[in-house]
Amino acid sequence: MLSGRRELIVDLIGLGSFGERVVFIRADDSSMADMGSAAAALNKSLVAADLTDGKYKFNAHATILKRPHRPPKKWSKEWHRKLLKIPEQAWSSALDMNFGRYAVAEVQLLDMRKPKDGYFAVDWEQSFRDE
Repeated sequence: MLSGRRELIVDLIGLGSFGERVVFIRADDSSMADMGSAAAALNKSLVAADLTDGKYKFNAHATILKRPHRPPKKWSKEWHRKLLKIPEQAWSSALDMNFGRYAVAEVQLLDMRKPKDGYFAVDWEQSFRDE
């Protein structure tokens, strides 16, 4: 998956968002290209094993803040619209902050629908050092 390398080096260079729902740490272009190549190799293996149809959108990011999908039942819809947003001014001062370099040594396939205990349920994982 990594063409013989034992880890993937990722430079984390700033923040981004998915609207007012999620704030995440971004990787630089070179790191995104390397992760994209690794994701394509993984996807090819999953297609060969008949585990996926191969149609996916690679969107690497590290979520650091996410609003809840559903408000408590006692909240009105108006409260939900007002309060369950992450305004850009709350994180824009760190837009170009350098978060450092991270060595990725394994890949995990997570299932966000299964019960979790502080982390998403791990369906499969592979260490690059075991390849």
